[in-house]
Amino acid sequence: MTTLVRERAGADPLAAVAAGLRAADADGAGLAPGLTVADRAGWIPATELTGAGLDMMITAATSRWDAPPHAAVAQMWKAYTYWLLVPIVHGWQSGRRIPLLTAGNTMLRLDTRHPVVVGARPGTGVATLAHDRSAATDGALPALLHHVVLDAHLNPVLEALHRRTRLGRRTLRGLIASGAAHALLRSADLTTRSATEALDRWLTALDCAGLAEVVPGPAGKPAVRRRTCCLAYALPHRTGCTSCATRSA
Repeated sequence: MTTLVRERAGADPLAAVAAGLRAADADGAGLAPGLTVADRAGWIPATELTGAGLDMMITAATSRWDAPPHAAVAQMWKAYTYWLLVPIVHGWQSGRRIPLLTAGNTMLRLDTRHPVVVGARPGTGVATLAHDRSAATDGALPALLHHVVLDAHLNPVLEALHRRTRLGRRTLRGLIASGAAHALLRSADLTTRSATEALDRWLTALDCAGLAEVVPGPAGKPAVRRRTCCLAYALPHRTGCTSCATRSA
């Protein structure tokens, strides 16, 4: 069972998640400082990503990457889904909190220095467990994640991108899987085995089962390998990415 923690006077539900990201050095250039967007000037509501906002995203992608439009858009989608998932994955893994980053609660900025920056509207809530958050209660995760991340955010955008760019749904879902996997490894110091078990739960909840995996990386540290292509090979002077599906294990 989950209960929604809403903003109270003098309290910000996202503060604990933001503090955890800073403490773990897991915040970054793709997230709004403190996660919350106080000044909305220059920010696009994620609800617009099925309309005018999608046009802006496609234009920004093709301007940033000198590549075929579908390949450029794939890089933007990869960046957007990753930074959207970083606070969600970290919030759950570190304290059983999930920021409710539905499209209605999310803002993005198409930055000139970074492909995209993701933030939350003021007052965005956090879903947390009604009892001890430290308990092993991953059974509460799938339905909540599916609603927040997919039904109320990424699925409508994915379908709009598919129609506009002809990028395959499997390719787009593979990039969601990649984002979840990288966010998971960023959120905690996990062994390959524990990361694999956790990732399997995340990908099942996100309808991306089997589209990414955790493999032994340099010095025995876990690393991500996708099972779909992100089209980075189509970028100038690039032959692939670090989690490329065509790299040998």
